[in-house]
Amino acid sequence: MSFVWLRDNPVPKGGAQSWITAADGVKLRLGIWRAADHQPAPRPEGEPAPPRGSGTIVLLHGRTEFIEKYFETIGELLARGLDVVTFDWRGQGRSDRLLSNPVKGHVADFADYVADLHLVLETTLPTLQPGPLYLIAHSMGGAVALRYLHDHPARAFSACVLTAPMTGIAVSMPQKRALALTRLAARLGLGGLYAPGRSHVHPLTEPFEANIVTHDRSRFDRNKALLQAEPELILDGPTYGWAKAALETTALFRNPTWLGAIRVPVLLLSAGQEALVDNESHARVAALLPESEHVTIEGARHELLQETRALRARFWQLFDAFVGLGPAAETGPRPQSPLAPA
Repeated sequence: MSFVWLRDNPVPKGGAQSWITAADGVKLRLGIWRAADHQPAPRPEGEPAPPRGSGTIVLLHGRTEFIEKYFETIGELLARGLDVVTFDWRGQGRSDRLLSNPVKGHVADFADYVADLHLVLETTLPTLQPGPLYLIAHSMGGAVALRYLHDHPARAFSACVLTAPMTGIAVSMPQKRALALTRLAARLGLGGLYAPGRSHVHPLTEPFEANIVTHDRSRFDRNKALLQAEPELILDGPTYGWAKAALETTALFRNPTWLGAIRVPVLLLSAGQEALVDNESHARVAALLPESEHVTIEGARHELLQETRALRARFWQLFDAFVGLGPAAETGPRPQSPLAPA
């Protein structure tokens, strides 16, 4: 089984697909690209070539996402001389689904995601080029990234870039009450049922005008076309079990001591027109991380890497500057930790 290929979304050259099996038997789909084997595609007229460096990027997706959605981003990273490792989270993409109804978004505990990420890194990194190791993590992937950085301090990441990370969830009730409700549902054996708030709009019929994740019609249509080409990639709303696991994880991000143990430099990027995650939590988390920058990309919606050319250019400017590939970008003042003396 190969990657899903579209004329408007070609597979970046230099990559290969493979599978590994987690300790509990769940099969995970991996994508690995080596910059040395990549042939960059022609760039749009007037767009300069990106700066080049070396090292490896670990690319973590959000909930519902899959490797093919990030082919464009992977190509941009390869053009910068970086190897890329990415994979489908358990329960989505082409990794094993976890329930008899395969479109339910489910996980028992985010610790499973963290363990899967560790297995992927232990398996793949020895085969890739030496040099700096970086993380790019989007939305739910950002929550997993922070847990990984906390739980595995010996992994020598040089920098981590979080795009619209799920450090807080917008729910219709207080967080503690929502967590208690989801824990009760799980104890009653209802963890596999859909959690409240699920959208009833099918991803194949959602009109562009109703979407809340991107202003870019071409990328929206491209991502929908991927689902049309391979309906098995579709993932629906989350279960009570997933919601419980997510709320337990975001509760960690309200603990100053827990965040203070993360020693990797973090660039946290918020979307100015966010509608899915809690932007207020971004400022709080960034202020508590020992080494961080927090920037809001004004005018952008949640999926920063699926946005318009101009908004994506702003992302790449910030990324290149943060990891040392380009000149310093204007990011605004660094947040002061509330634990620091005034």
